[in-house]
Amino acid sequence: MAGFQSQFISHTINIKENQQTSRPISIGDYSFVGSNSVLVGGAALPNCCVFCAKLLLNMAYTPTHRLYGRVPARKLSSYRPIPAISTTARVSLSN
Repeated sequence: MAGFQSQFISHTINIKENQQTSRPISIGDYSFVGSNSVLVGGAALPNCCVFCAKLLLNMAYTPTHRLYGRVPARKLSSYRPIPAISTTARVSLSN
């Protein structure tokens, strides 16, 4: 998910060589990109991360469960994952 007015810039143009290149941008599962952020080609945000508003992500990060901030982006803090609730658990109701 990405906030309002975020930009994903995967292509660059080399005017001198008249050549266009592209690099992938990766956003992990359950990650959030804040409003007005810019992500450039080659950038990667891992699973379960929060990327604050108005930031530039210009590199690939790998640790999960992190909060990223500042310009350019860097790790501000980390957090422990919340244990998942089992969807297969059975509840027994008795009268």
